[in-house]
Amino acid sequence: MRAAILFLLFIVSVNLYAKETYLFYQPWNSDFNGTLFDDKTFRLLKQHGITAIVVQWTRYGDNNFIRKFDKRFKKLFLLGERYRIKIITGLYADPNYFKYISEKKLDTEHYLTTLLHHNQNTAKELDAQFKHYRSWGGWYIYDEINDVVWSEERRYRLIQSYLRQLSHTIKSINDKPIYISAYYTGTVSLFRYIDFINTVIPKGTILFLQSGVGAGLLDLQEAKHYFTLFGEFCNKHLVYLSEMFHIKKDKKIVADATLYRMQSDKLGTNCDRALFSWRYFMKIYRQ
Repeated sequence: MRAAILFLLFIVSVNLYAKETYLFYQPWNSDFNGTLFDDKTFRLLKQHGITAIVVQWTRYGDNNFIRKFDKRFKKLFLLGERYRIKIITGLYADPNYFKYISEKKLDTEHYLTTLLHHNQNTAKELDAQFKHYRSWGGWYIYDEINDVVWSEERRYRLIQSYLRQLSHTIKSINDKPIYISAYYTGTVSLFRYIDFINTVIPKGTILFLQSGVGAGLLDLQEAKHYFTLFGEFCNKHLVYLSEMFHIKKDKKIVADATLYRMQSDKLGTNCDRALFSWRYFMKIYRQ
């Protein structure tokens, strides 16, 4: 009973205060064998105030979801049109991205050139497939930007150049909004990280700012402080992303409605927000 009341309060807060509510979705091959994309699911999303779905990637390494599941993806866009839910399409995701960027001996310039090539090709393919759908709401760049690996001067300049080139290419293909994610670990000073984000991420890019609470990077108070300062000093359009999960001691990731509600209450509601992610959302609301 208590859980049901908490869920009801969450629904009310989303519908009354949030301007946009994005829900992240990470495609898996198994998703396309069932009824993931149907009217029942989209009615549930609409009921809970979801206004946009962020498909985190459409290519994952050698796995091209657009080619493999062309009809299913088109159904996703058609349902988006029917329920007035935007579909933001992710580009290329390297499964080893986080591992590679953490390696000090990585040939960063060569690696980013390779990523740029994959993303440019994916963008062209997405535009050819989906440019006629009214529900297509923009592009998402998978490569998350944190305060750890890009602080070195040479890497700083390389990631800045990479994002500018990619942004320019995307806009030349189809000038829809571009989104990217960032998260703070507390490794460098917060003001230094804000200055970094202001400089590196291209003008006009919409920034999903991750709370880090579910991932255990920050506690609620630290996340509130970090969100507040970004709101005051960051020159980007911000979307505050809350995590609907927590990581247990055995490293298992589980859905956590209570922790999400605490983030929602503590980190503010009168703003654009994003939820991570589809799977945890469904585990909570399809019970």
